[in-house]
Amino acid sequence: MVYESRIHVFLQYIILGMTENVVASTVQENWVFFVVIVALYLMAVSWYFFRSRVFQLIGALFGDRYFHQMEREGNCFDEAVCYMLYMNYVLTLSLLIWHTGYFLFEENPIPAIPSAIMFLLVAGALVLLVLFKGVLMQIIAWVFHTRRATLSYLRNLMVFNQFTGMVLFPVVVFAVYTPGHLALMVAWGIFILSHFLRVL
Repeated sequence: MVYESRIHVFLQYIILGMTENVVASTVQENWVFFVVIVALYLMAVSWYFFRSRVFQLIGALFGDRYFHQMEREGNCFDEAVCYMLYMNYVLTLSLLIWHTGYFLFEENPIPAIPSAIMFLLVAGALVLLVLFKGVLMQIIAWVFHTRRATLSYLRNLMVFNQFTGMVLFPVVVFAVYTPGHLALMVAWGIFILSHFLRVL
Protein backbone atom coordinates (compact mmCIF):
# COMPACT_ATOMS: atom_id res chain seq x y z
CA MET A 1 0.00 0.00 0.00
CA VAL A 2 1.12 3.53 -0.72
CA TYR A 3 0.71 4.62 2.90
CA GLU A 4 2.79 1.72 4.19
CA SER A 5 5.55 2.63 1.76
CA ARG A 6 5.48 6.27 2.91
CA ILE A 7 5.64 5.30 6.58
CA HIS A 8 8.49 2.94 5.73
CA VAL A 9 10.42 5.74 4.01
CA PHE A 10 9.65 8.17 6.83
CA LEU A 11 11.02 5.79 9.46
CA GLN A 12 14.07 5.01 7.34
CA TYR A 13 14.88 8.70 7.11
CA ILE A 14 14.51 9.19 10.85
CA ILE A 15 16.53 6.12 11.84
CA LEU A 16 18.99 5.68 8.99
CA GLY A 17 18.79 8.82 6.88
CA MET A 18 18.79 8.64 3.09
CA THR A 19 20.58 5.43 2.18
CA GLU A 20 20.66 3.04 -0.71
CA ASN A 21 18.38 0.73 1.24
CA VAL A 22 15.33 2.80 0.30
CA VAL A 23 13.45 0.73 -2.22
CA ALA A 24 13.14 2.09 -5.76
CA SER A 25 9.34 2.14 -5.68
CA THR A 26 9.31 4.69 -2.85
CA VAL A 27 12.22 6.92 -3.84
CA GLN A 28 9.89 9.28 -5.73
CA GLU A 29 8.14 10.13 -2.45
CA ASN A 30 11.34 11.17 -0.66
CA TRP A 31 10.75 14.78 -1.62
CA VAL A 32 7.75 14.82 0.73
CA PHE A 33 10.07 14.30 3.68
CA PHE A 34 12.33 17.08 2.37
CA VAL A 35 9.36 19.48 2.26
CA VAL A 36 8.43 18.51 5.82
CA ILE A 37 11.99 19.16 7.02
CA VAL A 38 12.14 22.55 5.26
CA ALA A 39 8.82 23.65 6.81
CA LEU A 40 9.90 22.40 10.23
CA TYR A 41 13.22 24.24 9.87
CA LEU A 42 11.44 27.50 9.00
CA MET A 43 9.26 27.25 12.10
CA ALA A 44 12.15 26.22 14.36
CA VAL A 45 14.29 29.15 13.24
CA SER A 46 11.36 31.53 13.68
CA TRP A 47 10.65 30.31 17.20
CA TYR A 48 14.29 30.21 18.27
CA PHE A 49 15.56 33.54 16.88
CA PHE A 50 12.34 35.59 16.75
CA ARG A 51 10.30 34.21 19.63
CA SER A 52 9.03 37.57 20.86
CA ARG A 53 7.96 38.53 17.34
CA VAL A 54 6.14 35.20 16.88
CA PHE A 55 4.23 35.74 20.13
CA GLN A 56 3.42 39.23 18.93
CA LEU A 57 2.07 37.81 15.68
CA ILE A 58 -0.09 35.33 17.58
CA GLY A 59 -1.26 38.09 19.93
CA ALA A 60 -2.27 40.16 16.90
CA LEU A 61 -4.89 37.51 16.13
CA PHE A 62 -6.66 37.90 19.44
CA GLY A 63 -6.09 41.54 20.31
CA ASP A 64 -6.11 44.73 18.32
CA ARG A 65 -3.50 46.19 20.65
CA TYR A 66 -0.77 43.88 19.33
CA PHE A 67 -1.83 44.35 15.74
CA HIS A 68 -1.85 48.14 15.98
CA GLN A 69 1.51 48.00 17.74
CA MET A 70 2.95 46.04 14.81
CA GLU A 71 1.43 48.54 12.40
CA ARG A 72 2.98 51.44 14.29
CA GLU A 73 6.38 49.74 14.16
CA GLY A 74 6.03 49.68 10.38
CA ASN A 75 8.60 47.32 8.94
CA CYS A 76 7.81 44.47 11.34
CA PHE A 77 5.66 42.91 8.61
CA ASP A 78 8.66 42.91 6.28
CA GLU A 79 10.99 41.09 8.67
CA ALA A 80 12.52 37.70 7.92
CA VAL A 81 10.31 35.91 10.45
CA CYS A 82 7.16 37.00 8.60
CA TYR A 83 8.45 35.67 5.30
CA MET A 84 9.62 32.39 6.87
CA LEU A 85 6.27 31.74 8.54
CA TYR A 86 4.42 32.64 5.36
CA MET A 87 6.64 30.26 3.37
CA ASN A 88 5.77 27.56 5.90
CA TYR A 89 2.09 28.32 5.24
CA VAL A 90 2.57 27.97 1.47
CA LEU A 91 4.50 24.69 1.82
CA THR A 92 2.00 23.22 4.30
CA LEU A 93 -1.08 24.19 2.29
CA SER A 94 0.52 22.98 -0.95
CA LEU A 95 1.30 19.64 0.69
CA LEU A 96 -2.29 19.40 1.93
CA ILE A 97 -3.71 20.09 -1.54
CA TRP A 98 -1.30 17.66 -3.19
CA HIS A 99 -2.03 14.95 -0.64
CA THR A 100 -5.78 15.43 -1.01
CA GLY A 101 -5.53 14.78 -4.75
CA TYR A 102 -3.28 11.80 -4.12
CA PHE A 103 -5.74 10.45 -1.55
CA LEU A 104 -8.82 10.89 -3.73
CA PHE A 105 -7.28 9.26 -6.81
CA GLU A 106 -5.15 6.76 -4.82
CA GLU A 107 -2.25 7.76 -7.05
CA ASN A 108 -0.78 10.78 -8.78
CA PRO A 109 -3.85 12.60 -10.24
CA ILE A 110 -1.93 13.30 -13.47
CA PRO A 111 0.43 10.33 -14.04
CA ALA A 112 2.26 12.16 -16.84
CA ILE A 113 3.49 14.75 -14.30
CA PRO A 114 5.82 13.51 -11.52
CA SER A 115 4.40 14.02 -8.04
CA ALA A 116 7.21 16.40 -7.05
CA ILE A 117 6.53 18.58 -10.09
CA MET A 118 2.82 18.51 -9.26
CA PHE A 119 3.58 19.79 -5.77
CA LEU A 120 5.75 22.60 -7.18
CA LEU A 121 2.95 23.56 -9.56
CA VAL A 122 0.50 23.76 -6.66
CA ALA A 123 2.94 25.84 -4.58
CA GLY A 124 3.66 28.11 -7.55
CA ALA A 125 -0.06 28.59 -8.19
CA LEU A 126 -0.59 29.59 -4.54
CA VAL A 127 2.24 32.12 -4.68
CA LEU A 128 0.89 33.59 -7.92
CA LEU A 129 -2.60 33.76 -6.41
CA VAL A 130 -1.28 35.65 -3.39
CA LEU A 131 0.67 38.07 -5.59
CA PHE A 132 -2.31 38.60 -7.89
CA LYS A 133 -4.60 39.29 -4.95
CA GLY A 134 -2.09 41.72 -3.45
CA VAL A 135 -1.70 43.65 -6.71
CA LEU A 136 -5.47 43.70 -7.27
CA MET A 137 -6.10 45.01 -3.76
CA GLN A 138 -3.47 47.72 -4.24
CA ILE A 139 -5.11 48.82 -7.49
CA ILE A 140 -8.52 48.96 -5.81
CA ALA A 141 -6.99 50.94 -2.93
CA TRP A 142 -5.46 53.40 -5.39
CA VAL A 143 -8.74 53.85 -7.26
CA PHE A 144 -10.90 54.35 -4.15
CA HIS A 145 -8.21 56.02 -2.00
CA THR A 146 -8.36 53.35 0.71
CA ARG A 147 -4.66 52.52 0.87
CA ARG A 148 -4.43 52.48 4.67
CA ALA A 149 -7.46 50.19 5.13
CA THR A 150 -6.28 47.88 2.34
CA LEU A 151 -2.78 47.63 3.78
CA SER A 152 -4.24 46.82 7.19
CA TYR A 153 -6.43 44.12 5.61
CA LEU A 154 -3.50 42.53 3.77
CA ARG A 155 -1.39 42.51 6.94
CA ASN A 156 -4.23 40.97 8.92
CA LEU A 157 -4.62 38.32 6.23
CA MET A 158 -0.90 37.55 6.39
CA VAL A 159 -1.01 37.10 10.17
CA PHE A 160 -3.95 34.70 9.92
CA ASN A 161 -2.20 32.67 7.22
CA GLN A 162 1.00 32.47 9.23
CA PHE A 163 -0.86 31.17 12.27
CA THR A 164 -2.89 28.75 10.14
CA GLY A 165 0.34 27.34 8.70
CA MET A 166 1.76 26.67 12.16
CA VAL A 167 -1.43 24.94 13.33
CA LEU A 168 -1.89 22.98 10.10
CA PHE A 169 1.67 21.66 9.88
CA PRO A 170 1.52 18.79 12.43
CA VAL A 171 -1.94 17.72 11.22
CA VAL A 172 -0.85 17.66 7.57
CA VAL A 173 2.30 15.67 8.38
CA PHE A 174 0.18 13.19 10.33
CA ALA A 175 -2.27 12.94 7.42
CA VAL A 176 0.49 12.30 4.88
CA TYR A 177 2.21 9.55 6.82
CA THR A 178 -0.78 7.68 8.23
CA PRO A 179 -3.60 5.75 6.54
CA GLY A 180 -7.21 6.83 6.68
CA HIS A 181 -8.91 10.12 6.04
CA LEU A 182 -9.58 11.45 9.55
CA ALA A 183 -6.44 13.59 9.78
CA LEU A 184 -7.07 14.88 6.25
CA MET A 185 -10.58 15.95 7.22
CA VAL A 186 -9.28 17.61 10.39
CA ALA A 187 -6.69 19.52 8.35
CA TRP A 188 -9.30 20.87 5.95
CA GLY A 189 -11.57 21.63 8.91
CA ILE A 190 -8.82 23.75 10.47
CA PHE A 191 -8.22 25.55 7.18
CA ILE A 192 -11.92 26.31 6.66
CA LEU A 193 -12.38 27.34 10.30
CA SER A 194 -9.44 29.74 10.12
CA HIS A 195 -10.97 31.46 7.09
CA PHE A 196 -14.36 31.60 8.82
CA LEU A 197 -12.83 33.19 11.94
CA ARG A 198 -10.95 35.67 9.78
CA VAL A 199 -14.16 37.28 8.56
CA LEU A 200 -15.61 37.62 12.05
